[in-house]
Order: sequence, then C-alpha cells, then structure tokens
Amino acid sequence: MRRATRLFLWVAGVFLVLGIGAAVLLPSWIDPNQYRGLIESRFEEFLGREVRLGEIGLSVFPTISISVKDLSIQGADAGSEPFVEAGEIRGSIKILPLLRRKLEIRKFTLRDPRIRLRREPDGSWNFDEIIARVTAEKPAAAGGPGQGFSSPQVSRLDIRNGTIILIDNRIDAGRTTQVDLREFDLAIRGFSPDQGFAFDIDVSLPPHSGKRTRLRGRIDLPGTESGIPFRVDLDAPGLDPGAMGPYLDHFLGLEIGEGTVGLAAEAQGSTAGAVDLTGRIDLAGFRPRGADVPPVDLRADFAFSVNAAGDRFSFQSLKVQTDQSELRLQGSVELDAGRYRVDAEVLPSRLRLADLKNILASAGTELPVDISSADPLKISCKIRGFTDDPGGMDLEGSLEVSRLTFRHPSLSSPLENVRGRIVLGDNRFAIREFSATLANSDLNGEMEIEDFAAPAVRFQLHSREARLGEILSFVGSTTEAGAAPADSAAPEADRQEYLGKVTASGTLRIDKGNIDTLAFSGFEGTMDLQGDIVRFDPLRMDLYGGTFTGSASADLGSEPTTFRLASHLENIDVLPLLADNTGMKDFEGRASGEIRAAGPLSDYDGALRSLQGKGRLEIVDGRIGALNVLEILSSASEVFGEQSLKELSGRIAQEGSEFTRLSGKFTVTDGNLRSDDLELLSPDLDVAGKGIFSLLTGGLDGRFEVNLSETVSRSMREEGSKAASLFWNDRTNRVSIPLGLGGTLEAPVPSVDWKLATQGLLERKTREKLGEALRKYTGGQPAGETPQEATDPQPPPGTDVPPAPQPAPGGMSITMEERRFSGNFFLPDLKLSGRFRGVDLSHAGLRVVDAGGNEFFGDQRAFPDLASAENAVRTGDILEVPFFMKIPGKRLIGIQGGLQVTITLFDRQGQSLTERFEVSKSDR
Repeated sequence: MRRATRLFLWVAGVFLVLGIGAAVLLPSWIDPNQYRGLIESRFEEFLGREVRLGEIGLSVFPTISISVKDLSIQGADAGSEPFVEAGEIRGSIKILPLLRRKLEIRKFTLRDPRIRLRREPDGSWNFDEIIARVTAEKPAAAGGPGQGFSSPQVSRLDIRNGTIILIDNRIDAGRTTQVDLREFDLAIRGFSPDQGFAFDIDVSLPPHSGKRTRLRGRIDLPGTESGIPFRVDLDAPGLDPGAMGPYLDHFLGLEIGEGTVGLAAEAQGSTAGAVDLTGRIDLAGFRPRGADVPPVDLRADFAFSVNAAGDRFSFQSLKVQTDQSELRLQGSVELDAGRYRVDAEVLPSRLRLADLKNILASAGTELPVDISSADPLKISCKIRGFTDDPGGMDLEGSLEVSRLTFRHPSLSSPLENVRGRIVLGDNRFAIREFSATLANSDLNGEMEIEDFAAPAVRFQLHSREARLGEILSFVGSTTEAGAAPADSAAPEADRQEYLGKVTASGTLRIDKGNIDTLAFSGFEGTMDLQGDIVRFDPLRMDLYGGTFTGSASADLGSEPTTFRLASHLENIDVLPLLADNTGMKDFEGRASGEIRAAGPLSDYDGALRSLQGKGRLEIVDGRIGALNVLEILSSASEVFGEQSLKELSGRIAQEGSEFTRLSGKFTVTDGNLRSDDLELLSPDLDVAGKGIFSLLTGGLDGRFEVNLSETVSRSMREEGSKAASLFWNDRTNRVSIPLGLGGTLEAPVPSVDWKLATQGLLERKTREKLGEALRKYTGGQPAGETPQEATDPQPPPGTDVPPAPQPAPGGMSITMEERRFSGNFFLPDLKLSGRFRGVDLSHAGLRVVDAGGNEFFGDQRAFPDLASAENAVRTGDILEVPFFMKIPGKRLIGIQGGLQVTITLFDRQGQSLTERFEVSKSDR
C-alpha cells in the first residue's frame, strides 16, 4: 500500500472517531431544553397561535432527532380549549441539507394527539388562519435566526392513534353538533409550501363498529385566487346514519331513519373554485325517518360539478338504482335570483312507483294522487324552467305505464290494469294507446291535455262493456287529478276556481253497457265538459230493440251529482225493459215517445224522490198479462148471470189483455209517475182515465172507464146480463165500467166504482121514465130515441144495484190480497199487500213471528197516517187504503216453521181490529 493512501485512511479514521465521539458526547454537553422558549416562539410566529412544549430530547447520530412531550397549541380564541394536544412528538432533520442552508425534516410524528376542529355558523373554521399563514410566502427576517434558510420541507409526517373532536355550529342551524373521530391515522408525504403534499387518512367513524373510513389525496401548494387545488379519494363503507345523521342528511339530502350508508367518491378542484365529483352512494336497508314504508336497497352513481360560487350544479351523469328501478339523468340546477332553474334530461329509465314514493317520503312529500303499479314506469323526458312555477315549466318526453292502479274518492272502485304512453311537450301532454278496467267496465282510447294553467282536454274513448256511471266518474276525476295543482293544502275556493277553467270535449263509444239496471248497446255520444258540467249532445244508443236519441248532462260538482235528460224513444221493446228495471214480466209492446227528466245520481230511493220529469209515451201491439179488469165482475157472475163476461174474463186471465195502442202524457215528481190522459185501445175493450204509479213502492192508484167492445156488449145484452144493464152507456152503446186500480204493478187489484155505476143507472132509469111519460103524452117516441128492447134486464128483487161491500163490525176491515215469499232463493223477501177499510182510520201495526215464537218484525205504526196516504180513496165516510209491505229476507234468517202475520187496524176513536194470517215457506 502506498504511503499516501495509508495516511489518508488514518486521517479519515481519526475524523470518523471524532465525529462518532461528538455525536455521543454532544447531547450530554448541550441541553436543548434551554432553547425551549426560542423554539416555542418560532412555532408561535409560524402558526400564529400560542405553543407550549414539554421536555425536549436531542440526538445527532445518525440524524439530528428531536422529541417533545406534551405538545399544546392554543385554540382560535384565548382561553378556549387547545386546538391540538399531543402526548409525544418526534422529528428528525437531515444533516447535509443544513450545510446548504436547507431545512428538510426527514420524519415528523405525533402520537395520541387530540385535535379540536370547530366550524362557526358563518362557515369559518378554527384553523383557517393557520392555513393562510402556512401557505403565504414570508421572507425570513433580516439578521434573524434562520436567515438564508429556504422554506422547510417535510419528507414524512405521521399522526398515530389520534382523536378528532368535530364541533359544528353550521350543519344544523341553531344547534351544536359534535362527532368524535377515533383511531385517527394521518400520513403526509413530501410536504413543501412550494409544491404541496399527498396525504392518507384512516379513521374510525361513529359508532366505531370496526369499519374504517379512508381518505386519500393530494393538496397542491401554494394556493391561488381560486383557492387551494386538491384531489381526494374517499372510501367510507357502512356508515351508521344514527351517528352521522346530520352530515348524511346534508350531503345526501335524505333523512335516513334506518339502514347503513356507503360512500365512495373522487373530488378534484380547488377550495374556492369549481369542484368535480364522481362516485357512488350505497344505501342498505334504507328507510326514511318517520316514513311507514318498507326498507329498500339503493345505489346512486354520480358525476357532477359545482362552480366557484356554489350556485350552479352540472350533472354529467346521475344514475339511481334499486332492484327494479333505474333512473338516469343529466343536466344542471342553477340558483337565479333566489329561484332554482332546472335544465335536466331524464334518460330512458325505469322507475318503480314504490321506490318513487319512498324517495318522496324522505323529502317530506308524496304523490298528489293515489297510484300503484306492479310494473316499473318507463320514463324519458326533458325539464326546463323554475321549480316554483310548475305550470310554466317546459316538458318534453314520454312515460309508459302498465298494470297501474289509480284510486280516487269519486270512483266507486279503483281504475285497474292501466296501460298507455304519456307524451309530454310544449305545455301539453297526450295519453296514447290507453286501456284500463274500472270494476265491470273496460276503457281504451286516447286523450290530450293542453295549457296546464287552463286545461283543455280532448279525447276519444271506447269501451267494449261498461257501466256509464263508472265511466263518468273516471272522466270527472281524471280531469281533476291530472290537472289540479299539486298543493293539496290550497284553499277550496282556489281549487274550485282552477277547476272552473277546465274544459273537455270528445267522443265516447260503448259497445255494450248499462246505467244501473238499464241495459243498452251501440252507445255513441259527443261529450263536452265545462268546469263541473258534462254534456252529451248528441247522444244515441240501441235500447231493447229500439233506439234512444237525445242529449244528457251531469253536474259533477254537486253533491250528489245531478243530471238532466232530453230524449226520443223509438220502437223500444217494453217486456225486457220492464223486466230488467221493475220486475214486471206481464207487459208487452213496442214503445215510442219523448222523455225529459232531471234529478240526482244518489241512492236509489233518494234519486226517485227527487226525480223531476215529463214526457209522452205510446205503446203499440202489446199485451198486459197481469191486469184482468173484468175479474171482479166475473166473480159476481152468479148474481148477474153474465156468461159472456165470465168467458171474456177467463180468456183474458189465460191469454192476457191484448191492445193495439196505449198512450198518454205523464209527469214525474215526488217519487210518483202521474198521467191524466191514459188511453188503451184493444179488440175486447178500451180504457181511458188517469192514475198515479209510485216509483218507490210500486203502488198503483187509478180511476178508469173500461168500455167493452161492441161485440162483447151486444153479447151481454143478448144473454140478459145484469152487468150490461148496470154499466150500459147510451152514448157509446157499450158496456162502460168505472174501474179503480190499486195494489202494485206486479199484482194490480181492480175494483168497481159502484157509487158511480149506481149514479149512471139512476140517470138512465130517470131518462127512461121521462121517455115513457113523454111517449104516453105524445103517443110515440121522441125524435132520435132508440126504443128499449123488451129484454132489458131488471135488477134483482128488492134492489136496483148489487150491494156494496160493507165494513166489518166496528166500521173496519182488513183484506189480505197477497202474502208470499219472493226474490232470492236462499233469502226470499216476504211480500204483503191488501186493503184497509173503515171510517176515520188512523194507523195500523204489523207483527211477524214464527212457529217458535221468535219475533222478526214488530212496529205498532208500520202503516202510519192512513188518512193522508197517497193511494187513499174515500167514498162518503168510508176510507179505503191499499197497503204494501216488503220485509227483506235478511231479517227473516232462522225461521222455524211458517210465519204468523198479525195486523192491527186503529181508528181515531181508539177502536181497533186485529187479523192474523199464516204464511208458509212454500208460498211463492
């Protein structure tokens, strides 16, 4: 080895030994704690806060290392709790850069720190001025310590097992929210005030269940006028909304009551400038706070930007997904003079109504109408305008629905199986390819609505089978629900004013349908709606083999709904018409005429009581099977000996009363149909007169003149009929019977007006006596007088007329003309009809018991105020009152054996008459 080389190695070894010795001995020669005040002042100058340090340790090999115990940095306000507290802080400085006048911190570590972060109501933080001082460029003080040193750099800064106490006075106005973040670990790499730094945060969030949240990113320094640039990645799985509720509610805009939240996001921008965010939100078992809805799983993927002022959000994409829903949109929301302007596009999406209701419930609102659907809605649209002016917003797009159900208070049953496509655009929307079912009705067609401020509706609707009342309720409620303002708390006066602006027009076709029990087909109507008034004009339908034409209207705003009708009937088959609507099956013919009516569409009895109308009917080529006006006379044939009358009555009883024409004008009021010019023409007899028919009870009360045909009248006279003598009409040369008609339409009860017949007989006898006296005086016949035949019948010995029925002892009688079961096979109704007769009648009671003594009906005034009854007929002092009573079958459940019906009749003097009648289950 050369001598020079050996010398260099000896010198180097000596310096190495001296350096190691200095590194070992220097800390014992120099006590760093004597510089504690200087160090604290430099940190206070750097941070702008009071800094307190505990014991300081120093080592210089292999690097200069400093350790400090019990670090404390003052809070933003004097006397407030410390901003930072740490049990220990360690740092090491690189030696060689110091020779070049550079301060490079190799490693800086805080253990077990407690950091208090506070946000004030104005949004400021208790560390804002520290950030400002650190990032500001400060030249070193001339001649001061550290003169000539460049900005310090930190290769590595670590915080281990820290606790961050977040105190927020802004997130929930008027309240202080505190959240503790535990096991906080922070790693900063490559910090430099000139270049920025990267960071990695790992922390446990409440309720500290073991799931960790990680935040990674980079902050670029120094800042600019637009703030400090940054890039951040966030991964926060399984957050508990109960512990993080205020921040999740603010960030997500949802009030979460149950479930967990997962966040994964990337943000890039600057603290005072525009920020771009992308990421994902996962809600598991999500249920809005206070909402009674099932929990759902929801995922939202987003990419949006916020401008520097924070008054414009631009969505590059937003996709919200559940198991069956996927809603995608893009666009922007901008704050404009205190109003939010929306310019958004909903890309082709599918949306389950249950999910939509959950989202709306979390926002404290709900759908303005009650709808549900088994299938998701398919939606695609564009929305432009201000959110506080829904009527002024521009809408374009389409919405497809299937298997949707719509409920509304005005509908007797839900509108179900709704299918169709709604096309939106230019302050209008149209419903295409629409179909639905409403109870027993089906409906399909198209509808358009223009001008949401004053909706104008046009439609073409068709139904294969429908009930017209159901269709009308749908048309009225659809207009109201689809066009009314969404604010359900709007004053009723405002709502009515809005509905008054609604107009509608269109056509309605129904192949087969009914209005209650009235069946029709081939319905065609042109409908017009102005506010609450709906009109059909013209209106046409095929009705029981004939046609119905005219017009109709309904006031949907009245309670109950009222209607008006003007119609023309042509060639209607009367038999099925009456069978379907009154139960009468013994009336045939073809009817034509005019009808005008008005009334409410309420309960059946209320509608009939309030019905008002008038019209004219003519029935031709008919037959009345149940009405045998001659039966009462044929039963008295042994008195009168009228074989012809008996034969005619028997034939009518077997074949019915055929007629060529039945006509008359009528009025309807107070539940009664009244006619004063009824006329019936038939081969055997003609009938003319007037009467009343009760639409409520089916009761009849009529007074008629029955003129037997010339053939029958002649036959009766030829056989010497007493009836022919009693009822002969010299004017018509026919037998003319004054007839009363009572009972019910199903079982009419005829009666002869004996008093009127007697008066006619006396008038004829008087004329005959005068004629005989005149003939004796003149010796011949008066001009134009037809001689009476020698075969004129004489009344029975001792009287000129048959005896009129007399009341029972006590002046009262009860005649039961019908007692039987009818109607439903399993629960038949009990029908009772007959007549009360007597002087000064008051009322009657009814009691029904079975063989076991069980009472099924009892009412001492079942027939009240007999004297004022509508069908009461008074002959002198005798009052005759037809009665009818139907006891529903459901009141007769549990009958043991037959029934005993007890009727007690009272007069105003307190006298009474009781009659009992037996009814067997087989009586039908």
